[in-house]
Amino acid sequence: MAGVDYLEGVDLTVDGFYERLASEPDIELTTAQPSAAAFAAAFEAAVADGANEILAIVVGSAYSGAVNSAAVAARSVQARHPTVAIDVFDSGTASFDIACAVWAAADAVAAGHDL
Repeated sequence: MAGVDYLEGVDLTVDGFYERLASEPDIELTTAQPSAAAFAAAFEAAVADGANEILAIVVGSAYSGAVNSAAVAARSVQARHPTVAIDVFDSGTASFDIACAVWAAADAVAAGHDL
């Protein structure tokens, strides 16, 4: 794991992470925010799947630069797809509260609300 970058859920599963951590307990772990390019790729994939509204609920700006990365990506994607609305929401947290915000947004969409 040392010196190797992994994408959570892509290159390394949760179980795989804990297995490696158990086998290398002294390893130094770091995290990094997704790049603007990674956010842009996700937004472009959503547009390709037919999305005309995208809500990105992101780890709070007090904890990460992810909000900025997502905002840069949103502006870039919207420049190419001006009819697509992209809203980047600063969750203000880095915990389970983010999941609660996602659930609330999904419930709002299911109830017929727009972005």
